[in-house]
Amino acid sequence: MIAELQRIARWCDGLRCDMAMLVLPEVFRQTWGREMGPFWPRAIGEVHREHPGFVFVAEVYWDLEWTLQQQGFDYTYDKRLYDRLRSGKSRPVREHFGADLEYQRRSVRFLENRAAAAFPPDRHRAAAVLAFLCPGLRFFHQVSGRAGPGGKGREPHHCWMRERSIFRTWVVSSQEGFISSALSAHASACRYMPRW
Repeated sequence: MIAELQRIARWCDGLRCDMAMLVLPEVFRQTWGREMGPFWPRAIGEVHREHPGFVFVAEVYWDLEWTLQQQGFDYTYDKRLYDRLRSGKSRPVREHFGADLEYQRRSVRFLENRAAAAFPPDRHRAAAVLAFLCPGLRFFHQVSGRAGPGGKGREPHHCWMRERSIFRTWVVSSQEGFISSALSAHASACRYMPRW
């Protein structure tokens, strides 16, 4: 598998490793009842020797994001934030942003994923703003759709997909200037204080 990673690194700048936690020794042991040594630190180290700028992104669940960051992943999907934003409860979201700033910077913020349920339309805008303004790597859209007439092309499977795209375009364009300056000027995590 390391040879395959090295081959891929010759052709692109980075790679998303789906379900990356499945080869962690403790997960492998629980799943297969067999021992396995740490894979990711060795694999990432070998790829980085030949391709130092190659970016590793881990799709990860089960609260193992920090573990994979410690094993060398540049970014890990932040499914916990996604779930907390979908819940609509503010306290868990605020508490989530209290995590270590380095962890936050290395988290992938996303609102859509092929394996996750879509946001309810009434929560989508607020979630988009929060996900965009927090530190980390941001993914705002994953193409989703179904075959169009005659089985060709793709068309949105929800009538509000276009509205989402327009809103995201506004959020992204709004960040120029004020927002990007404010985010880059502060090197410490924001303190979230309830006001009521």
